[in-house]
Amino acid sequence: MAKVFWVVCPKCEKRYYVNRGLLGKDVQLFCPFCKSYFMSSEAKEIIA
Repeated sequence: MAKVFWVVCPKCEKRYYVNRGLLGKDVQLFCPFCKSYFMSSEAKEIIA
């Protein structure tokens, strides 16, 4: 089983993966595409 989950950025709406250890925690994430920071609770979608 993969140790990542997918997040959809609320600003640019692109999907990228994040370490599974952060799943369920409200932490600050960084989008590698649009270079914006956002809280995981603000993510457009989280795909576990």
